[in-house]
Parts: sequence; structure tokens; C-alpha cells
Amino acid sequence: KMPIVTTADLTKNPKPSGEPITYTLERFNLARERTLYVGDSIFDMQASKNAGVDFVVGPKGWAVRPLKRYASWVQNVVRQFGPYPSRA
Repeated sequence: KMPIVTTADLTKNPKPSGEPITYTLERFNLARERTLYVGDSIFDMQASKNAGVDFVVGPKGWAVRPLKRYASWVQNVVRQFGPYPSRA
């Protein structure tokens, strides 16, 4: 179960504003530099940039194909983060 789902009605400005991401970060006291936002659209990518967090394209979604042109950038972001600990 997700502890929170941040929807457009929780903030004054929806994506591509960074407010929805910032709202979630503040609610859980999370650091921007340790956050990786997974999205499937250009709006998700813009929102992550506006919130100051790194972004990676999810494997499925309505807008993944146009984002494939950013593949090398995404790979660099993943390399910077390194492996994530698994949660069993």
C-alpha cells in the first residue's frame, strides 16, 4: 500500500510545476539529492527538473517513445545513483 498518492488537487500548480514532487518530499522529509523520480512523460521530466530531483523514464507509459531521445542522459543519472538497496 502506498502511504501517499500526490494528485494534482493537492497543490496549487500541477505538473509540470515541481510543486507535487516538493509536496511529497516535504511530507516525508526526503532529501532532493537522494530522490529519483520515475515518470513516463515530458511533463514528469519537467516536473522533476522544476523540483530539483533526478529523473528516469519508466519502461511503460503513454509517452515513453518521445523520451527515448534522452536515453544517454537517463543512463548517466542511473550511474550517479548506483545500485539501490532491495526491500524484501
